[in-house]
Parts: sequence; C-alpha cells; structure tokens
Amino acid sequence: MNQSSGNKPVIHVRMFGGFTITMDEKAMSDSDNRSRKAWSLLSYLIIKRGGDVSINELFHAIWQDSVQDNPYGALKTLVFRVRKMLEAAGFPSQDFILSQKGAYMWNPAWETEVDTDRFESLCRRILDPEGDGKNMRGACLEAFELYRGIFLPRSSEESWVGPMAAYYHTLYQKLVVYMAEKLIQDEEYGQAEEICQRAIDIDRFAEDFHYYWIYAAYGQGEQETALKRYKDTTDMFYRERLMTPS
Repeated sequence: MNQSSGNKPVIHVRMFGGFTITMDEKAMSDSDNRSRKAWSLLSYLIIKRGGDVSINELFHAIWQDSVQDNPYGALKTLVFRVRKMLEAAGFPSQDFILSQKGAYMWNPAWETEVDTDRFESLCRRILDPEGDGKNMRGACLEAFELYRGIFLPRSSEESWVGPMAAYYHTLYQKLVVYMAEKLIQDEEYGQAEEICQRAIDIDRFAEDFHYYWIYAAYGQGEQETALKRYKDTTDMFYRERLMTPS
C-alpha cells in the first residue's frame, strides 16, 4: 500500500484511455453507468487540484454555454452526486472535495498521482533538445506504457477536454517517433516493430507510425511483409480518408 507523507494512502488517477481512481483496494471508473457531467466535474477538479476553482469557471467547464438561473444550486447538486459516487465506492467523499465561499477544490491534503503529470514530465525530459539523450530507455518505456489511449475519451465532448487531449496526443506521437528512430538506429527492429504496432492500435492514421512499422520489417529482411504493410496502409488511407500517405 502506498502511503503519502501524512500517513494517508496515495490516490492514483488514470486519465489516458479512460478515467479511473484507485486508493488501496478501492476503485471507481467512468466505465460505470453514471452521469457524464459528474465525471466531468470530478476530473476537472483533479486537473485543477492545488487551487480553488471558482463556481463560475467550474460551471462553464461542465455546462459550457448553457444558461442556468441558479448555477450555484446546479453545481451544489452535482457536487452532492459526485460525493455520493465516491462514498458508494468506499472513498472518504466529504474529505476529497472541499467547498468554500464561491469555490470548490480537490483537497490538497491527499497526495494524488495522475498519469498525465508523470507522462508530461517524462516526455519533456526525453524530448528536450538540450538534454544529453543518455539513459533514456527506461524513461521512454515508462512514458509509452502510461499512454493507454486518448485523454478522457468518454468526456471528449467537453470543451476543455479537446485541447488537452490534442496536446497529450502530440507528445505521444513525438515520443513514438523518438523511440522508433532510436531503436532502428540501434538495429533493434523487433522492438521498434512492437512499439509501432501498439501505437497504430491507438492512432492508426499517424503516418509516421506506419512508416517505422514498415521499415522495421524491412530491416529484419522481411521484404514481402514490408511490401504488404505498405500496400495495406496505402489502401486503408485511401479507403477511409480518400488520400494516400505522403
């Protein structure tokens, strides 16, 4: 069991490929059949943890351009529902979300580890042009494993989610290209192939992923496989995007 410095268990949050909160043996996920807005509020407070979130900001993040006669009341009701969700999963619901005049916040007294934070930190170190590039293998593999899919996919319609999802996915694309180039440079074609195959499962229209996937087969002397992959990739782009890869 991971414990924070205050002898409280650490809260682990996953936002790539789905939203999951775990603490000790307790867990809850947005794959459960619950209100999308409740999950949106919970994820927004966690993203903005460390500071107050005003009622006005939180309301517009959840309801976007909707008009409510009583936004404070609407938020109060939604926060109550979120606390009931947390309570049903065994979490100390009243202690997680704090409310004060004109604002809500995720309680900073609970150490909260979020996959997006660690992923971004690793990618910045890996892709830093001023870095020495040494001993990056472990960091690359850790970052690659963290990205299990797009950011908060079930909340993709929320206005604040889209830009963040695009940002993290761009980092992921750069990470995959960096890893593939290094592995091919070191003639580790098998691992480059595995990485590209998994990356294609997440984003099958990223041309670079297909390029290195094809090249990995060619580097292993599998020319027929490489040619088939090229043909299949070209056909897929034309069939589904009415275009051919560059």
